[in-house]
Amino acid sequence: MFKYNNEQINWGELKKHSIKHVIDCEIVVENILLDINFNSEGGFGWIEGEGMLPDLLPIYEEIKSGDYGFLRLVASLDNDGEKPTDHVLSEAQETFIKYAEAG
Repeated sequence: MFKYNNEQINWGELKKHSIKHVIDCEIVVENILLDINFNSEGGFGWIEGEGMLPDLLPIYEEIKSGDYGFLRLVASLDNDGEKPTDHVLSEAQETFIKYAEAG
């Protein structure tokens, strides 16, 4: 889950990437909460996160800067299990795939 000040991110653009039970976003007071629920087995579950936060932290900044490639990646993996081909994945996005495949 990521938390942004509502002035840091474009709510309308973020909301376009919502997928029920996979990518959820909501406004809570002055913040936008972005919740990603992903399981590489096609269900919804928990990926053990011990030690992975530093590797994935750049994704927070990518989204904050208006780069929604990670959200397209999650949607694509949830939909057909394939990486999207419309953009080059960042190092953090590649790391996410490795963690998801191991989870």
